[in-house]
Amino acid sequence: MSFTRSAFDVIDRGLSVIPVRQGTKIPLLKGWPDGATRSPDQVLRWALDHGESTNVAAVTHGHVVLDADGPQGLRELERLDLPDTYTTSTPRGEHCYFRGDVASGSVRRIASGLDVKANRRGQGTGYVLSPRSEVNGCAYSVRIDAPIADAPRFLIELVSKGHTSQIESHEEPLYAGTRNCGLTAQAGALYRAGLRDEQALRGALLDKNRERCRPPLATAEVAAIAASAARTFEAPPPWMRRPFELGEWIAGLGLDHASDVAVLRCLCDMADIEGKAWPSISRLAERTRLAPRTVQGALRRLEAFGLDVRPRSWKTSVYSLSPLLGPSGATTAPPSRREGARGRS
Repeated sequence: MSFTRSAFDVIDRGLSVIPVRQGTKIPLLKGWPDGATRSPDQVLRWALDHGESTNVAAVTHGHVVLDADGPQGLRELERLDLPDTYTTSTPRGEHCYFRGDVASGSVRRIASGLDVKANRRGQGTGYVLSPRSEVNGCAYSVRIDAPIADAPRFLIELVSKGHTSQIESHEEPLYAGTRNCGLTAQAGALYRAGLRDEQALRGALLDKNRERCRPPLATAEVAAIAASAARTFEAPPPWMRRPFELGEWIAGLGLDHASDVAVLRCLCDMADIEGKAWPSISRLAERTRLAPRTVQGALRRLEAFGLDVRPRSWKTSVYSLSPLLGPSGATTAPPSRREGARGRS
């Protein structure tokens, strides 16, 4: 490989570079976030110091990179229906580059096998190896030689606000009969991500409507969904609150098993505005890192505790969190229900 040529190609696309140890992903600079550069002179100095076999990494200053790892990551990437952009092949998947500044440095998992690498300008927390770099004898290469596109608004919002879970559950195409429900669920995901402004929420939902709905809903209908969601958010239920507030509510329920807490928190993360979620047992097991039988046991105890469970298909059920609020809308389950659940555990 040619370190100099690879680095210049990256710089020409508007990204900063750093040298990386040959055959690895380890930066050669101790303070690499501060040392990242677009200077051709610095690149030539690094080539003299470390040799042309050195790997090159692009630092994601002002950019967002989707990192699809393995077959599952590639499938999740295909589901996002993203615009054409500069894309590289990696030994196990792909890197898709987008322009976009986010609120804070982050490397986040948004779906199984699919990570987002991004950072605020001047805060170098993310980098990816560039074409012609090699790891364990496997080379990176250019897959789509296109200009770097602007990041979709919903992706910037989710990464900026630290959201990590909702894309995974809600990226399937939405057809007639499911579009309103799907966009309402996405509104809840964006709220949990920290999007509180109705106008910004409407813009994000319009993006999702265009990308996922087959055919898209009318603009006025999407605006109505955003307005309805904003009204709900004025006094949000526990599952729509910030993580620490959600944690306080779950702690107040008095659950005796750690697995029950993990499964309930996961259901809250995946629930729509009305408190309904419909993940499969395997998805819950993957998200909580519990065995499927452990998940099933936790769901049985939560059902005795008040969780409403109704069959949706042969492999999924709809879980409704609203009954956990109690008959008066309190944020803890009634004592009798709590005692009944303990008696069955």
